[in-house]
Amino acid sequence: MSKNSSMNRVLTILKYLNNGNILNIEELAYEFNVSTRTIRRDVDLIEDSFEDNFIQKEKTKFYAIKKDLLNDVLQGNELATLMQILNVSKEKGEDLFRNEHLNKLKKESSLIYKFTDKPFENLTNKKQLKDLEKAIKYKQNIDIKYKREDLENINFNPYKIILLNENFYLVGFDTNKEDVIKLRVGLIKEVELNSKTFYHDYDILKYIENIQTPWTVFGNKDIIVEVISSKRISKYFEMKKYLPSQKIIKEFEDGRLLIQFKVSDFKDIEELLIKWLPEIEIISPLTYKDKLKKILEMKINYLEN
Repeated sequence: MSKNSSMNRVLTILKYLNNGNILNIEELAYEFNVSTRTIRRDVDLIEDSFEDNFIQKEKTKFYAIKKDLLNDVLQGNELATLMQILNVSKEKGEDLFRNEHLNKLKKESSLIYKFTDKPFENLTNKKQLKDLEKAIKYKQNIDIKYKREDLENINFNPYKIILLNENFYLVGFDTNKEDVIKLRVGLIKEVELNSKTFYHDYDILKYIENIQTPWTVFGNKDIIVEVISSKRISKYFEMKKYLPSQKIIKEFEDGRLLIQFKVSDFKDIEELLIKWLPEIEIISPLTYKDKLKKILEMKINYLEN
């Protein structure tokens, strides 16, 4: 992981806060060779992630109000995120957390929590990962050799690596096909950095911000999907968002819920609909009922034959 990567900066700032340090925005910007605006965004990210007012700000300085910050603040979902970061860093052969307290936290949390959701990709190719990080940071065009017959050689403008369904994807622009695509990091065989650079396209950045599943399609208009959940499963939708766009529109007197999703394609929500049948009813679009019916009929025919 690059010293100047966003993840590394956030983790380092967390370690400083946990040690009780009073931090200075300008000094951190100098340490990481980034702008003060970037550091302020990192601090905002930490505040948003932990959803607690544990950081005290005084002009360009800030510090943690609580001692042993992570021990006090981390909850189950935050521990899961931390453990996943640790797993990734381990795959890359890096020890991000040499801090004694954080290692103790990792050990103690393992007595209470067990996180089985881990990335599938083999991330041991450290040079390739560093090349991807560098290309993304400096907006550098790359050539990729990919493990797929119809997509072996790709000239690519890389935007970001994202985690979807426990797998890492490199999202960017295929200059040959002139299309935005997602590439499984684990299927990338070779990466070659080119001297050519590119400018970010706002529509692509917006698309990346709103990606929900590996099947989210660039350029498609949002489709509003509405379903009604049975009383028996309503509590699960109240406890968890199964897609980032999930929104509870109405709660009926009998305990059922009217739930809305915004998707780019039927595939965005196909697995979710199948998972909760017969406890949900598709209200709109009605064409999704027919699509789901055909998929289920194909699966049944396969089993019967």
